[in-house]
Amino acid sequence: VGALALTAVLAGDGVDSLRPAEAPWPARPFEA
Repeated sequence: VGALALTAVLAGDGVDSLRPAEAPWPARPFEA
């Protein structure tokens, strides 16, 4: 899951659905 979530973050697609409610990173750090 960690690698998948990281890939989703880098791709910027499907991040919100994969990111846990208390994930240590924002949903879209590059858009924050």
